[in-house]
Amino acid sequence: MLGKLLTLFTALFAGKGCSTDPTLTTVGPLTIEARDRRISSGAFPNLSGNPFSRMTVTEYRVLYDGKPVAVGEPKARTDRFWDALALTGAPRPTVLVGTRGAWLISEVHDEIVVETVVSPSSDILRWQWLDEAEGQPGPERSVTIRDSSTESRALDGGRLLLLGRSVVLDLDTLQFTHLRLSYATTVQELGGFNAGDEEVKILSPGRTQMVLVGSRTVDRMYEYALVMFEIATGRVYAVPFDSNALHFRSVWDATPEWIDHYFEWKRDPRGVERIEVVQPISALPWQGRLRHRHGGEVEYKLHPAGPGLTEPLRKLIETEFAAQRVAPTYGDPNDPDATSYDASGRRFRLWYNPELRNLSVFAERIDGFTTEGTPALIEEIGIRFNAILATGIHQQEFSSFLNHR
Repeated sequence: MLGKLLTLFTALFAGKGCSTDPTLTTVGPLTIEARDRRISSGAFPNLSGNPFSRMTVTEYRVLYDGKPVAVGEPKARTDRFWDALALTGAPRPTVLVGTRGAWLISEVHDEIVVETVVSPSSDILRWQWLDEAEGQPGPERSVTIRDSSTESRALDGGRLLLLGRSVVLDLDTLQFTHLRLSYATTVQELGGFNAGDEEVKILSPGRTQMVLVGSRTVDRMYEYALVMFEIATGRVYAVPFDSNALHFRSVWDATPEWIDHYFEWKRDPRGVERIEVVQPISALPWQGRLRHRHGGEVEYKLHPAGPGLTEPLRKLIETEFAAQRVAPTYGDPNDPDATSYDASGRRFRLWYNPELRNLSVFAERIDGFTTEGTPALIEEIGIRFNAILATGIHQQEFSSFLNHR
């Protein structure tokens, strides 16, 4: 499959429409050659009515003694790449190249050396600095077929680079460490917690450990832990926590601020960094979430909510936003858990689901359409009620999670 993908990629670039003047970047004895191509946009017929639409993309080669360097396995080799970046500050001139996999190309003792960092797969290759902004992880970037002609060929911004969520590359030494967090032996060592395809949340203060969130299922209940990976040794350990006590709904809640509030770093007798839950636990106020959906739809959801949370939100909607109760456009008009509202033509509904412990505000459709301004109004309601909750009011009206602990 990989061979077919690379063959197809080469074929796309082999036709007409190529630039005759490539851009060259010198990296010691290596040269990055960037060349723009015009290929089919692939938008027809789903995204475009023009079967002849074209797009500009950039392909790369790495030259050594004027000859292109090929990478990959014998049956799936290529010398053309979707990205090629010079590693700034590396101990020797080195270029990182990528398609669906990632390779290092450098010269050692007057010979070209190619090292496979991430083996090619069907997944999009992603990379992320672990120590970018104030020594903490930056955003993930994807290696894709695109127009990258204006992008810098220098890879800088940190010293620890996570590739494919599976390998950490140390730019100071060009050594790389495999995470193997999905391996059965690793999951067993972590007490059943799996963090194999999760984003890195933070880096330890001493830059020795990566922090991810792992989960496991016990008796049909989800359980969570912070999973630590020690970069130099590959050592792992898990710190389980009570998700109800820490107000933890999902992995999206594990922001740097949330971790900083509920956890602290210490050093053991050997001086090794160790993270622990802060005791006693001081819970942050429960708050609702604004969910932005496709097409501009917005939903404000409070979870896990008890029935007593409905009335304070209803009062806010009717007093501060002057919304009037109206007959619903669908559903049971006598449903005690649902109320339909109209605020100057903007139609929405307040609904409590006792089975799922959800309290939601969402738009009602009229003739299949959401009235103009309704999503913005729901967002205003959510922001206002969250501000009230942040003061500590109504916290006793929240419940506990049904399916995790």
